[in-house]
Amino acid sequence: DEIPSRRFASALRWCTFDRGLVSLDMPMYYYHMGCHMQRWHSGVAATVEAFRNHPGNLRDGFDTYPRTAYPSGFHLGYFLSAKGIQEKLARNGTAEWMTKPEINNEANIRRGMERCESFFNTSSKAVFSTDLSWLPVAFVETPEQFPQFVPEPVRQHLELCRKKSRRG
Repeated sequence: DEIPSRRFASALRWCTFDRGLVSLDMPMYYYHMGCHMQRWHSGVAATVEAFRNHPGNLRDGFDTYPRTAYPSGFHLGYFLSAKGIQEKLARNGTAEWMTKPEINNEANIRRGMERCESFFNTSSKAVFSTDLSWLPVAFVETPEQFPQFVPEPVRQHLELCRKKSRRG
């Protein structure tokens, strides 16, 4: 669910990193492209050698790695149905609290999705964003092809922007 941008992925071929690891600094979108949570920098890119020789999880120590320029891609945290999010948490939930019934239940997750908030029962609130400058080009040019990722208010905003640009 961490997708490097084309620009960053192209640059990766020519980069060398301290210890062969770099922390990706990217915007995090929670449930769809209109639900921007915060900056995410837990994703890690590694050279083949670092990947082979790193003991344990590459994310361990991500905050000590050099950080890329913002944005180096997109973190699409929970671009799933409520049921899909439940399954992801059950499968990948390493922390005990991620599988607690009061958090990992469909009603709680749906409530978070409807409000554009974290379902982890924290004070984290997403911002419904119409800043589309970092969206993939396909989302901006043809948002109707991605209705599950580009909600109606963002599509309407895109249409207004297109009309204004046509007027000159």
